[in-house]
Amino acid sequence: MSEIRFAQVNGIGPEFDEKTNLDIFDACAQIRGEVFIVEQGYEEEFDGTDSVATHVLMLVDEKPAGCGRVFKNFDNLKEHIIGRVCILKEYRGHGLGSVLLKGIEESVNGKIYKLHAQEDKKVFYEKNGYSLVDDTVDLDEGVPHVWMSKIVKR
Repeated sequence: MSEIRFAQVNGIGPEFDEKTNLDIFDACAQIRGEVFIVEQGYEEEFDGTDSVATHVLMLVDEKPAGCGRVFKNFDNLKEHIIGRVCILKEYRGHGLGSVLLKGIEESVNGKIYKLHAQEDKKVFYEKNGYSLVDDTVDLDEGVPHVWMSKIVKR
């Protein structure tokens, strides 16, 4: 059984993981670059939100495997917005996406989460308790996205 753990940094660091000495934001940026820029063809992966978000790095056997970010919704401070959720190709197909999503949610211990999901990933998020906000489909760099939300009872 593989060991899974999380490291996080608020903003863009630098902050180093105590076990691996990895710069947490840099490790997340490398994963995001591989998944969103190289694999999916996005051009505008990094933005100003990175400086105010909490970045969560998932390590599997001490190796970076996935990441995501979460931040307070500037329009409704009761909500947290999750984004940039991704798993490196070699770690996919083992349920780690759900583990990562739960780790991101737990990093801020919020009650209401929203995310702007790629439309073809909608079923994944539904399996993790999210539902469509409405029927609106919008494009992010030409890729259809939908808003989804989840309310956690604590």
